[in-house]
Amino acid sequence: QEVPVYALAASGFLHGQTHLESIEKMAARYLIEIISVQPKGPYRLAGWSAGGTIAYEIAHQLTKAGESVEFLGLIDTAASYAFLKKSPTWAKGTVEDLYQHVNMMTVDEIINEYTEKQLPDVLLEVDSLRRYAVVGYAIHAALENYVLPHLDIPFHLFVAMETSGQDIPAQ
Repeated sequence: QEVPVYALAASGFLHGQTHLESIEKMAARYLIEIISVQPKGPYRLAGWSAGGTIAYEIAHQLTKAGESVEFLGLIDTAASYAFLKKSPTWAKGTVEDLYQHVNMMTVDEIINEYTEKQLPDVLLEVDSLRRYAVVGYAIHAALENYVLPHLDIPFHLFVAMETSGQDIPAQ
């Protein structure tokens, strides 16, 4: 059976879009897009990391509205992101530096600091970098404050395992 797959990008990355500041608002915005493609359930949802949390909230909003969610897949999604308050370990390299400074500096100060250093791996235009920083920080803050509501449907959690770097044989 063929099943179409649709992906949603975080609101705020594109010029003219605004970022959203809570998981509930993100889910409601993405739900509008989902319903425009598929007005009635059953729905199949999945998301990776923060996207898994948003998919969970979308499922919550759908079931509250009396819709059916047939599948909910969470890929490397935590039950709580309260640990983010301590350290943004999910960021790497120069992006990690960007997020570590975001609490202490304005976005413009961060952009100026990084563009003055002319870091070779920051290839975004200043306006794009500003939007990415704001969206990333908004998602980070939304995850810190989100409390999973009870959901009366089964969901599937997929967790990546560390490997030795070798291919894992199919079983």
